[in-house]
Amino acid sequence: MNQHIKYFSIFTIIVFSAVACGVEPPISDSTKPVENTPTQDTIAVDSFPTDEQGVATQALPSARFSKGWSSFTNANEITDIAFDQNGYLWAASVGGVTRWNLNEGSYERYTVANGLPSNNITAIQPATDGSVWIGTQYGEIARLEMQEWQTHEIPELSRRMEITDIHQDKSGNIWFSTYGAGAIKYDGQQWKVYLLEDGIASVAVSGIVEDNDGNLWFETRVPCCDSLDSKNVHAPYGEEYGIKAGVSKFDGETWEIYLDELGLFPDDFTYNLYSLGSSGNDIWISSSLSQELIFYNGNELIRYPFSSSFYNPVLNILSDNNDNTWFVIYKQGVVKFDGNDWIEFNEQNGLLSNDVSSIAIRADDNVCFGTKQGISCLDGNAWTDLRTTDVESSMPSMHINDFAQDSDGVIWLATTSGVVRFDGQEWKVFSKDDGLPVNDVRNISVASDGSVWIRVLQDMDDIILSYDGEKWEIHDYGDIVWFIDFAQDGAFWAWNYDDETLSLYNGQQRKTYPSNPEISFPEKIIVTSDSQIWVFQPYEVVRFDGKTWDLPYLYNSWITGMALSPNGKIWLASEIREQIDGQSSQTVGSLGFQSYNGTNWDLITALPDKSWILRESIVFSPDGTLWVCADDGVYNYFNDEWNHYTIQDGLSGNSATAIYSTTNGELWFVTEGGLTLYNGSN
Repeated sequence: MNQHIKYFSIFTIIVFSAVACGVEPPISDSTKPVENTPTQDTIAVDSFPTDEQGVATQALPSARFSKGWSSFTNANEITDIAFDQNGYLWAASVGGVTRWNLNEGSYERYTVANGLPSNNITAIQPATDGSVWIGTQYGEIARLEMQEWQTHEIPELSRRMEITDIHQDKSGNIWFSTYGAGAIKYDGQQWKVYLLEDGIASVAVSGIVEDNDGNLWFETRVPCCDSLDSKNVHAPYGEEYGIKAGVSKFDGETWEIYLDELGLFPDDFTYNLYSLGSSGNDIWISSSLSQELIFYNGNELIRYPFSSSFYNPVLNILSDNNDNTWFVIYKQGVVKFDGNDWIEFNEQNGLLSNDVSSIAIRADDNVCFGTKQGISCLDGNAWTDLRTTDVESSMPSMHINDFAQDSDGVIWLATTSGVVRFDGQEWKVFSKDDGLPVNDVRNISVASDGSVWIRVLQDMDDIILSYDGEKWEIHDYGDIVWFIDFAQDGAFWAWNYDDETLSLYNGQQRKTYPSNPEISFPEKIIVTSDSQIWVFQPYEVVRFDGKTWDLPYLYNSWITGMALSPNGKIWLASEIREQIDGQSSQTVGSLGFQSYNGTNWDLITALPDKSWILRESIVFSPDGTLWVCADDGVYNYFNDEWNHYTIQDGLSGNSATAIYSTTNGELWFVTEGGLTLYNGSN
């Protein structure tokens, strides 16, 4: 982070393994008051002004989207922040990079349209030469210099290896910590990757801290739920493969591994239960197992019992110029320790969100906190909130589960943050505050009368709600065993494991179809114009013709998607092992697309080098074009040809997970970098 002041910031968020395994730590109900509770002032300005002090500013690189593409991201879900030497605050987010002028309350944004390799940025570091370094969720490294983003290819980095932190050391070297490729150093000329054979304890590294002597401390981990080895090849994890439990220290020549010396336990490293910070030559250590904060001066440990109200893991530690140390607590806000007292900062007394990712402190002691809802800055006793407000960057949630569009063209999104409504000009969120049982909405549909229907999952129970334009109403359907998908006008499909029956719920009525033991994990239902019911599941498809069930597709393939074409034919996407060609067959290794002609399956085409797509990743646009999501962009098939689209064309991100086609021919793509609208007619 920023190296021009006498304190050290540490890495971005550490993924707590309990969360990765689906168990979320409890959140404290503590509302301990803070003296002189600050007032709050909200700043949201769209333009970045000319610097009146004559400080050179970097102009925003020109957008490069192709005609017909529009991108919507969330620049307010912050992953990392840092101040540069001119006092500008740089924010990394899941929706690109933002540079804030705190004095003017204005901002300037960078996305893939301006040259970023991805919108999902996980680490950021302004350098002393005026350039800015970023790292992404998928292992890309880029540098902003002379108004251009330049991406650097590192052979040891492979796709999906997250850059977890970036640090410039006292000698000017740029360091990157990665989750999978160890530590990487760039000295301005050459790249050096430090792996297990070099002495680092693990190739899974969460962050970097430097002390006053220039020693670098790396938060190395023992992966508990991943497969990594020192050469980035997926392999069994654990100490038997050379990975060690301990903090890795590098003095510029040799590596040392610290464990007992820092009061830590092996399980601290396996379950991500520790974090580090630096204050001069001293190291702060947090151990969730010991429920202590430990101060290490190189010779002895000074232990501070952590208050019982802060029982969630510590994610970040930062010491400032005034002998205060700041601790980011997982989903509990921030705690300041002045050597005697613990002072809490949370949503009740100023923070935008208790879900804090990072801290940065400017030379004038203005402290800023990056959160999932924006940036909160504390200047003395006054709070200032920083949030982007342009519609392209203020999409409320990047975690989209489902999509619907009403007759007026308004889109509705089911997200982990609630129901999101977008009319083309404004985003509106419906959450627990508006009557939803929980904010995690799984499915959504719009009925012909304009009512909106959603499904949420609360305590493993499916709950169906409708919205009439004024309020949300819960509908009681009894015990829904397995919700599959909405049908139309509020009706939905569900599966009952006990009697192996498929049911259509419509209002208070339930129509049940004959039992079928072949259905086990239904994911999607399509009803054709002649009333045939097709049930898609990963292993096979099952059909009901109005009288009996059958298995219309008997080929040796792994089925990955199903769609209905505009001419009424069922299409399947599958990893083809047997190619259909009259009576003969041959092995095909790529993703194939077959249509059902009423009697047989016709192999139409294959997508080279692709073998897997997700549930909502194959659709047809009204003109008959087939669209397919992949992990390297979006493909379409028209007039017997495949076309490939990436961020170079206008996608928000190259990893696309879902496509939704509207009746007016528009296409919406869900990617890791945001939501993309494509209107080919424009």
